[in-house]
Amino acid sequence: MTSDRSPKKAARARMAATGESYSTARRAAQARPDRPAPLARPPAIDPREHAVHSRHWGVLACYLVRYQGRYSAWITGADPADRNEAYGMPTEPAGRAFVDAWQATNLLHTPWDERIATIFLLSPSTRNGILYQAAVVNVEDSGIWVACFDDTANDGGTHTLGQFGDMHDALEQFAALAERAADRLGSTQAIDKPDLFAGVLRYRAATVRANAARAALAMPSAVTSPGPTPATACVRSGTRPACHRNP
Repeated sequence: MTSDRSPKKAARARMAATGESYSTARRAAQARPDRPAPLARPPAIDPREHAVHSRHWGVLACYLVRYQGRYSAWITGADPADRNEAYGMPTEPAGRAFVDAWQATNLLHTPWDERIATIFLLSPSTRNGILYQAAVVNVEDSGIWVACFDDTANDGGTHTLGQFGDMHDALEQFAALAERAADRLGSTQAIDKPDLFAGVLRYRAATVRANAARAALAMPSAVTSPGPTPATACVRSGTRPACHRNP
């Protein structure tokens, strides 16, 4: 038995904030984007008052802070008594990428039945086992999000995050990201059997586009709505299109 209880505390805090099960929350808490060493002595400030960029997930938040000419990323919870996590950032673009990767990770751990479209590929060549992961999630009161983790270059992976007001645009971005990853696999040959994985990515992209087109023909106005619609259910039948989070 380990004496370090911080992963359990982080998982339970996430459960309280998001309503996820313990196992889902634990996996999400452990699958955090790469982080630099935390600041030994973060400044005694309220990160919200100095934030230049932020993302929210339930009662959790991640802020990019500029204070005294330096950038840092802060992850906060609902309870002011909880200790905030603060990390130094070398530049503003690096900090923005960190905050968006945090949000993308949250979206990629949305339960499968709350995703409108999804791709998940494991790779035999990468250390963390994930080659490519992407999801379209309709978040209540926040709109439609596309999140992606792409390690097709076998370089540790990068996160992509996008917010959309139109379902068709979100699904097109989802498909375009998959096709881009497939092209990268063919050009870099960074993993074993790249043509097989590229074929799966292209197939999923084509399937999502075809289903979205059929839904648009059946109910044209529904595809442009940011809320739950019958058309979104047609893209991946049996899902609950609206996810009760607040990024």
